[in-house]
Amino acid sequence: MKAPFARPSPILTTIEGPVLRSASPRATLTLAQPAFLHQWPAIYSGLTPPNISARDSVRTSAFLRFSISLVSVLQGISDPQNANFLEDEIRRQHSYQSFQRCDKIADAIRLISDVRLWETVGNSIGINAEDVKGQLDLIVDRRNKIAHEADINPTIALSLPGSRWPIDETLVDNAINFIEQVVETIHRVVR
Repeated sequence: MKAPFARPSPILTTIEGPVLRSASPRATLTLAQPAFLHQWPAIYSGLTPPNISARDSVRTSAFLRFSISLVSVLQGISDPQNANFLEDEIRRQHSYQSFQRCDKIADAIRLISDVRLWETVGNSIGINAEDVKGQLDLIVDRRNKIAHEADINPTIALSLPGSRWPIDETLVDNAINFIEQVVETIHRVVR
């Protein structure tokens, strides 16, 4: 039997431990964004899914549309008092998703809450929702450029091979601080 849901502390960590500032800003940013991704499933799983047997449970429209396998249905029928089959199914279906993009994060949250995620997060941190989503997606894009394209700037790569996009500690610190602020806010506003 699994341990009961526990709300984790939304501190930016990797599997190996807290994100440490590296000598290389590229390395730090490349580690920071996956650290958010590592933390995201813990935040998501730390929120109790709607109690399928409770009359007063919040059942979002996304929750009601969530499809489950017949294996999970049979597990639920065989032990109606145990709703672990639902948690297991949600984890199974989400285990391969990265939850990098704002729309995917919001889709997952809709299973457990009707909160208008980005509007609520934006209001809490004093930024409009579109700017929150835009900034988070820009961090994801930059991380992907570093991780998958060696951070090469293609606009000048032909004339000056090996030219990389500019990056410095301030950019990295701002990205990490923003990610931490978003994670902590999601943790606080989604109940």
